[in-house]
This record gives sequence, structure tokens and C-alpha cells, in this order.
Amino acid sequence: RSSNLHSCKPKFKFHYGTLANDFLGLSLLDDQLRRIDGSDVAINVDKWLLGNMTAIFHDFQIVPARTRNKTNSNTNSTTNTNSNTDKTIENTKKDQLFIFPSGHIGTFGMPIDIRRVPPRAEYTSFATADIPWNTPMKGQNYKSVPFSHEYMYGHGLEVRFLIDTQWIRENRQPHSRGDALFNRGTGIDRGKNFHFFESRAGDMYMEMWPHGSHRTVPVNFIADDATSAGTGTGTGTGTGTNDNDNDNNNTPQVVMFPNKYMDYLFKHKQRGRKDVIHPNVIEAPSGKNEPKPSFKNKVPKHERPYKRFRGTSQIIDFVLQGKDVKLGISHTVAEEQVNITDKRAYLSQFYAFDPDPPFQIVAISGHFCFNHMSEHDVGYDAQWVSERPLSNRTAPIMILRDSYRCPIITFAAGLSEMIGFNDKNVIITYGVNDCYSRSLIVPKKKVEMLLLGRSE
Repeated sequence: RSSNLHSCKPKFKFHYGTLANDFLGLSLLDDQLRRIDGSDVAINVDKWLLGNMTAIFHDFQIVPARTRNKTNSNTNSTTNTNSNTDKTIENTKKDQLFIFPSGHIGTFGMPIDIRRVPPRAEYTSFATADIPWNTPMKGQNYKSVPFSHEYMYGHGLEVRFLIDTQWIRENRQPHSRGDALFNRGTGIDRGKNFHFFESRAGDMYMEMWPHGSHRTVPVNFIADDATSAGTGTGTGTGTGTNDNDNDNNNTPQVVMFPNKYMDYLFKHKQRGRKDVIHPNVIEAPSGKNEPKPSFKNKVPKHERPYKRFRGTSQIIDFVLQGKDVKLGISHTVAEEQVNITDKRAYLSQFYAFDPDPPFQIVAISGHFCFNHMSEHDVGYDAQWVSERPLSNRTAPIMILRDSYRCPIITFAAGLSEMIGFNDKNVIITYGVNDCYSRSLIVPKKKVEMLLLGRSE
């Protein structure tokens, strides 16, 4: 997420008429996690999809998925047509990107294409060449987001959303377009912070709740046609039951949650919004019998006790005590207690679970917080925040009367295995105070030690 607002102190004042808005920020990084010049963009998704700046989309997550189970491989011969064989092979490669924006309405899901293109000065000749996209989604002639100050800043990346929102823009008032998009099949849940992972068998799941009550739901990214994937309903995520006013063009589609439906629950009746119901949720049987945190430390009151553990990072493969597990990071938000605990202080935990359904939680770390930026960080001098006074930049948080050199807000949205170094490290990327981002290289041994509460 890129924003035209921030929480860095001292805060700036908006000019009259400025609308606080979030943008989809995309950038290519090299093997040292440094931004590659000329390959980053910021897209006003609200303006492009809904035709107005309504601040519907706040956070963005992009997931690669496999949309084809099998592919046909033909062995060609120019001399003997009988030697041609049609082989059906298993497709193990991820072949399509999906984006999951979230905001106050809920979380949406739709296919998206991204590709590297020449700098803006050379882009016109590239665009006129009409080079086809090398992705499986076919069907309608989806337009790329134009390089203009109205829709997209930056250059070097071309992006297109595989979704048709023309009907919504033409038939809905600006304030209701987000709800119309959600109700027409792209809405996957009223919550946020969901994460996608593959089981040991290669099936895809969405994690709805990390621990305390580990809940997941199966996800289908496979298109209804084994050779080409399209969108069918114009959304790419249709359910077949709730997509009113659809302009189905009879092309193949990806139905991610074929069993979901929408119905009223009490908490949303006042707003006239239906909740998304997933009848095939998988809940790990451990529940309250989950493993206790690996080490004890001071834990403040949670701001929302019924939501004290929330998903944060992606989920990756990990080995814990010689066994294959899935690894994630969760977070909790502290309730303010004057002169005791700061308002909305963020704390994190590692957790691990079995890679097979029902995905039993096997280990949980104690609570910890991520640090401020450091003078020793690579690229420190390039960050404008580095010019702030030290006391401003490294202000501590208070947890149960003790001070810790951590920011109020640290959200670890990224977790991935680091390539090289004998596969001994993971990379954690996190946002600080809605102000700047930071990345850490952490030894897997350190993560294992936190999960187990000891060094082995």
C-alpha cells in the first residue's frame, strides 16, 4: 500500500479538498532487496475500477496460483503424422496472479496481470506493437491501466485488472459502487488479513484465522477449462449464485469459492450489507487446547479480546524439529491503559501448523515487537525519515509500564524464504507506523528458537 497520507510525526496538513487515498504500490527488487530503478508504479485502483476516489481499497495482496491442472504436450513430426502423440502432463507451475484488495467493505479477489515494459519514453512504440500477454486468462479485451496522473504514477511496469466494471460505473452512484463490486462475485469476506497457502498435497487454502481457533477454507483457482482460463462473469471470482446483472460472455472462469453465499448476519443488518458465508470452513480441533506460547512475557489487555490473534504475513514452508510445517506471523493490538500501556501497540508472534488438513497448530512463540529503522540499515540515508531527530525516530512504546524500543505499529506483511546462503534464512518485511517499510534477514534457527522457547 502506498498512501497520500502518513502517521510520521510531525504530521502534515491536507490542503482543502484533498481526499485521503491508498494506492497499489508495485516495485521490482534485486537479489539484495533494493528497488530496481525504473520499475515501480503507484495505481489509483479506486479511480480505475470504480471511476471515482471513494477510498474503497486500502491494503493489497498479490498471490500466484495455478489455474490449469493439466497441459497438453504435442510431439511434432514433419515426416510421419502417426508419430504425433497427445500427452497430458501435470501442470505444477503457478501461471496467474490474483490480487486481493481489502478495505472497510471487506476483502475482494480478482485476477491481475503485471509485466515489465520499457521506460515511459520508449513505451509508446512498445504499446503500438500490441504484444500479447503471456498469461492464461483469455476472453475480453481487458485494458491496461494508462500511464497518467489520473490513474498511475511511475513507469516500467504494465498492469491490467482482469475484471469488467463498466456496468457498475454506468449504473451505480459513486457511493454504492464498492458494494456493487463486492456483491457481484468479487467479495470473498467482510474481514481482512487472509492468507493463501498450499497443503502438502498441493491444494490451495485461505487461512481465515491464525490461531486461538485456526480456521481455513479451500480455494479453487483452477479454471473450468483445462487449457485456458478466463473470467466468465467479468469478475474472475464468480459464484454462480450471487452475481446479479452479470454480462456472462461464456468464456471459462475461475470460481474461487464455489460454495460461498451471502446472507444477513445481525452485526451487518444495520448497514444493509450481507455477510459472506463459507459453509466448508475447516477448523483445527485443538481450539483452546492449542500449544501454549513457547516463552512467557508481559502481555497487555487486547483491544478486541474476541479478535486478539489476527493474521499478518504470508505463510511459508518451514522445518521444525525435523518435521515439515507451515510458518506464519500473527499480531495483536493492545488496549490503552493510561500510564500503563500505549494505545494500539502492536505485538507479533510466530506460529506453525501441520501442512495437512485440518492444519493443527503445533507451536506458537511468545510475543515480540519489531524495531525501528537503524543507522546501520542498507539504504538508511536514502530514507527521508532518517533526517528526523533520533528521539522522534525511535520513540519507544510502553507495555505494562515497561518501555520497549519499538514503534507503536509494526505490521509484518511479508514473509518469504531467502534464496541462497544454503537456504538458512527467511526475509521479513514490515511497515512501521504507516510511515515507512523495513526488511529483515532472520536465520531460520532464530525462528525455530522462538517457536520452541529454547535453542537446540
